Amino acid sequence: MSDTLLALSGVSKSFGGLKVIDDVSFTIPRGSRSAIIGPNGAGKSTLFNLISGAFPTDRGSITLDGIELTGMPARHRARHGLTRNFQNIRLMPTLSTFDNMLLGQHARAAGLAELLRPVRSPRARNIWRDEVREELDLAGLGAYVDSRVEGLPYGIRKKLEIVRALLARPKLLLLDEPCAGLNTAERDQILPFLRSLERRGITLMIVEHDMQLIADLCDHVIVLNFGVKIAEGAPDCVRADPQVITAYLGAEDQ
Repeated sequence: MSDTLLALSGVSKSFGGLKVIDDVSFTIPRGSRSAIIGPNGAGKSTLFNLISGAFPTDRGSITLDGIELTGMPARHRARHGLTRNFQNIRLMPTLSTFDNMLLGQHARAAGLAELLRPVRSPRARNIWRDEVREELDLAGLGAYVDSRVEGLPYGIRKKLEIVRALLARPKLLLLDEPCAGLNTAERDQILPFLRSLERRGITLMIVEHDMQLIADLCDHVIVLNFGVKIAEGAPDCVRADPQVITAYLGAEDQ
């Protein structure tokens, strides 16, 4: 088995006459915790959308575990082990935590027949319910299983977004600013949970602005500026890179 889980080669994307991603290549090691950073407008979210299949690439190749994803619909990528969440919470507010978590399992369904099977089969339904409760317990959220989502604190809902994504059983989990809007206490609670995903064999890739969070969580960083990869490596090495200092972290006044 290759140590590389995700590989991008020469990926480019333009919108009209604006090139947003320009010939980007990198690999993501299996089991790593990687971050994509860069100033606003660097192309971070667009790159996530290309990897997840929300946008088609103009040129280049994206492979996951040796499987070519380029041109593959997003729903099919999920079946191959790629799952993502979004910066804005997309839980169903009027549903319970339990029902929201079931939506994450539906990403594993191979089609309509499989999607409906848990409704028809009591045994399958029980298995899926047990999986939801187990995943919530692992995240320390078992007490909220029957709660309506709209009444839960923001930090709990952010964590539930991640749990729902985990119920799709991803190999690669893409998280768009997983700690955005969290206070210090909430951030400190979610970090050990994100670190624990490595022990489960889940490779993590995040878009994040908080450099301290990246230093605390990630072992691999990719830096974009105007759609071009300008640096890649361990967090400490990236932070010391002159191009990164100038483009993102801010150069010292001379």
